[in-house]
Amino acid sequence: MDDGPNNDMVRVVGQDGEQLGIFPLTEAKKMAETEKLDLIKIAPNAVPPVFRICGFSKYRKGSI
Repeated sequence: MDDGPNNDMVRVVGQDGEQLGIFPLTEAKKMAETEKLDLIKIAPNAVPPVFRICGFSKYRKGSI
């Protein structure tokens, strides 16, 4: 995961699809790290961009 300044605001969606809210990107990264999961950008053109906290292997397999 990379992109721009770490103080950008992003919308975060949890593993089970629940809306967690809008947070600074640095906070969203910490949330994912705390759960030992990945932070994946799923809607880069949305305002604010949407990220999902989940295991990347699960996301890549299309299991979400």
